[in-house]
Amino acid sequence: MTGIEYFQKYGWSHAVQSVSRIPSVYNEYSPELKTVVVNGNFRYAMAAEISKKKTEVYVTELKQIIESEKLLEDFFNLNLVGIEKGLSNAKREMQDMEEQGIVEFNHRFDDDLTCTTERMKLAIAQIDHLYQNNITKSE
Repeated sequence: MTGIEYFQKYGWSHAVQSVSRIPSVYNEYSPELKTVVVNGNFRYAMAAEISKKKTEVYVTELKQIIESEKLLEDFFNLNLVGIEKGLSNAKREMQDMEEQGIVEFNHRFDDDLTCTTERMKLAIAQIDHLYQNNITKSE
C-alpha cells in the first residue's frame, strides 16, 4: 500500500509511531517490533497494531509525508495559522514563485533552511490530500 493509503487506513498517530519503530538498518528482522523488510530498502512489512495482520507499505513515502508536514510547519506555520489557511498560503506562494521562475528558496528567518519549489509542491499535495480525507496531525 502507498504511504497515503497507510495514513488513511491507520491515521496520523499510528503512521508516525510505525515510522519511528523502523530499524535504522532496514534489512534486519526484529521479532519484538514484528517487522520484516522486503525488496531492499524501499518496502517494509509491519504488523498493524489493530488487526495484527502484516501490512506492506512504502517506508520512504511514509517518511516523506511526515517530512512534508514538517516542511509546511517550518515554512508556513501550519500549527499556528491552521492547516486550511497554511495550505492556502503555501499554494499561493508556490504559484507566485513558479511565475517568477524561482526553483529554490530560503526560510524567511533562517537562511540555512531551504527548499525547492518542486519539493514544497509535493508536500502541499500530500498534506492537502490527507486534510481532504480528514487525516490530520491532531488525530
